[in-house]
Amino acid sequence: MPLGGEAGVEPVDEGAEAAEEEQGQFEPGAGNWARRTAGRPAGLVSGCRVGTGVGNSLAPMDNLVYVSFIDMVNHVVDSIELPGDALSADLSTRTAEAVALLKESPETLNGFLKLSEIFESTTLDPHSRETVILTVAARNQCHLCVDMHEAKMAALGPAPHPERLDAVRTFTLRVLAASGAVGDADLADFEKAGYTRRNALEVVLGIGAYTLSTFANRLTRAA
Repeated sequence: MPLGGEAGVEPVDEGAEAAEEEQGQFEPGAGNWARRTAGRPAGLVSGCRVGTGVGNSLAPMDNLVYVSFIDMVNHVVDSIELPGDALSADLSTRTAEAVALLKESPETLNGFLKLSEIFESTTLDPHSRETVILTVAARNQCHLCVDMHEAKMAALGPAPHPERLDAVRTFTLRVLAASGAVGDADLADFEKAGYTRRNALEVVLGIGAYTLSTFANRLTRAA
């Protein structure tokens, strides 16, 4: 799996990305959540499911965890139809390699999978959930998470109320910046966009789940 600084990978300018984030340039669906390998569009493609070959590389991971993860990857892969089978193979391989690295701590892997499953069950709509994830992933510069969840966002189709996504993105960044201690005005702005206090706590859940995965991916050099 290519890492930062290797051939074909554009070096990340953390200062520039922080400036873009501050200026609000990371927008849902814009395809610019993170800097990418030169010439490689965002997303993944159908036609390259993760199967037994990947399973062999992950043994002896607990079978329940393995099946849960593979089902998650294959669900995303099957949801997208874009040209470029090589890109699909690349992202599937990168994802499997990330899990193989994370299985060094089965507790960490299981913890993320359980948190992710709970986050998927919240009352936040799917577009809003993906916006939270992409905001965290872009902020933490986890390119793998960005690519995977841009694909998932694309599979959802256009958001019924796209203006709400900007509100949840802004609120997520404010929660991160304030370590949760957002002001009354921040909560009021979030609620004006049609969200609830319950949704605000669900944003915190999403931040926690994907801070875990993005930090772990960066630590293992899988990001």
